[in-house]
Amino acid sequence: MRGTLQEVRGKTLRAGVSEHAPWIVRDAAAPSGIEAELVERFAARLGARVSFTWGSEHRLIERLEHRELHLVAAGLDDESPWVENVGFTRPYLETPAETAQGPSVRRHVLAVPPGENAWLRELESFLREERPRIREDAKTPR
Repeated sequence: MRGTLQEVRGKTLRAGVSEHAPWIVRDAAAPSGIEAELVERFAARLGARVSFTWGSEHRLIERLEHRELHLVAAGLDDESPWVENVGFTRPYLETPAETAQGPSVRRHVLAVPPGENAWLRELESFLREERPRIREDAKTPR
């Protein structure tokens, strides 16, 4: 599945999602949450519809590696162990986090198939444009 951007434009974006509130929330009808809304807006920008697939992070990353999915939204950050397997966007948002070592910062990312540079550039361009809205959405309790 090389050429992800061309494959998705005007067709269907296959997104893997794993519950991780407030980023992805499992609702009866369809996923909701900050990242679910981002995926919907990104698909709309490309004139595509979204087909969501639920699963564990591990299984979704495997499917992304095998190019069965176009992206994974699961509340991931740039410290994810999957960095060796797939591509990550640049962080689109930083939020405060607590670690065993004390206060820290969590850098949120989306995962994409490896080697899909045009797809990654398009998604990162969208995320840059959406940054003010993402920050506002992250402040709103869900």
